[in-house]
Amino acid sequence: MADSIHAPHPPLHDDYRSNSALAPLREPLFRWLWIAAVISYIGKWMQMVGAAWLMTQLTTSPFMVGLVQAAIMLPVFLVILPAGALADMVDRRRFLLVTQAWMVVAAASLGILTLLGYVTPWLLVLFTFLLGLGAVVNDPAWQAIRHELRGRIPDECSRIRWRDSLLVSLETASPSTRREHPYQ
Repeated sequence: MADSIHAPHPPLHDDYRSNSALAPLREPLFRWLWIAAVISYIGKWMQMVGAAWLMTQLTTSPFMVGLVQAAIMLPVFLVILPAGALADMVDRRRFLLVTQAWMVVAAASLGILTLLGYVTPWLLVLFTFLLGLGAVVNDPAWQAIRHELRGRIPDECSRIRWRDSLLVSLETASPSTRREHPYQ
């Protein structure tokens, strides 16, 4: 009777490990995309805050400060639909590399011009628009490429938990970013 009370424990298999909360991070592609998302969104939000702050240093005009914020969001209205169609027609990996390179060049150029003291309010608006354009063109390919990971990560719930942890931690770190959500 004692033998029937103590049932043997099932052996630990890869199935057990795949159901853990860390399972998505064991997939190198998901891990690197998650890290890239953290870095990318922190940089994007830093640029948004920094551009508005720099504009307040360049001019006292509330119109120009508002124009910087408009320059960030205007590309959404202008090019999001064509950007989505383009992301579906081209190799997404290369497309992401091109859009990321675009944003790096624009941000580096703005940074160098700022350090040299050549930035004017209108030049800041232009570079902010170019960075917003790069981000908007980048987003549809970014959203589409994450769906290609679904078959490679065994536990969809863990992947969603990691996405949500990214959202909550970044929103907690910067309350002004609550309107933009990666991976959605």
